[in-house]
Amino acid sequence: QGQVTLGEEMTILRGDGTKGTVLVSASPIRDARGEIIAGVVVDTDITQLQETIEALRLSEDKLRQSEQKANDLVRYAPTAIYEIDFRGPRFISINDAACQMSGYTRQEMLTMNPFDLLDPPSQLLFRERIQAVLTGDQVDELVEYRIKPKDGRELYAVLNTTPLYENGKPVGAFVIGHDITVRKQAEADREALLVREQAARNQAEAAVQLRDQFISVASHELKTPLTSIKGYAELLVKRGQQVQLDAHFLRMASAICAQAGRLEKLISALLDISRIEQGQLTLEIGPVDLGQLLQ
Repeated sequence: QGQVTLGEEMTILRGDGTKGTVLVSASPIRDARGEIIAGVVVDTDITQLQETIEALRLSEDKLRQSEQKANDLVRYAPTAIYEIDFRGPRFISINDAACQMSGYTRQEMLTMNPFDLLDPPSQLLFRERIQAVLTGDQVDELVEYRIKPKDGRELYAVLNTTPLYENGKPVGAFVIGHDITVRKQAEADREALLVREQAARNQAEAAVQLRDQFISVASHELKTPLTSIKGYAELLVKRGQQVQLDAHFLRMASAICAQAGRLEKLISALLDISRIEQGQLTLEIGPVDLGQLLQ
């Protein structure tokens, strides 16, 4: 019909049975009278180009799906995750767990300075770490901070910080926060328990030492007069037997002698206990008649 066709897609069937897509452009050739005497047709095979475009489209779809999955994982992760910009400083993104940990809504946090969530010592530490990152110094990835949540409760967190760079310069950080309040409380309780246990042990050791001192002093103080009492009692018994004193008198003198002997053994045992606890007891090794000992 004498019309010019530019870039019309057509599907072709090749000799090997495969299909392809060509881009067809056609234009008539006219003679001096304007009548069509021939035509020019240009076919461009765009099959590979279309396959490449389709592969790119599928890759873009997969990338969008992966990004959506990654965003969902971050948003609904049980661990606090957020991104900050050092140039504010300000929050760029916050997941739900970070909002739950702080007690603030996402909208509130996006308008806040990240320093506002830290107590003064943690603020100082945070500033020092930002300055170190900006100057290119290496910093520890895991650092403990004390957080100031909206409800005012005591909250501790370990923040794992990964610097974010722009044109080779650190401009922000990707942060993963773990609530360690329960662990810190358990550590504080354990420390307090250890302090109480050490105090009780010191008190018990002091009481034992005082008891040992008392036993040692009392035993030595009692042993001297008891030795005299026993000696005189034995002398009375011996003299009474010699001069044939009254039997009642001899029984009383014998009883005094026997009881003094019992007290002497008791004091010796107390002294032995004191020496054992002080590591000063000297053992006398020799044969023992077990039958007599058991009787």
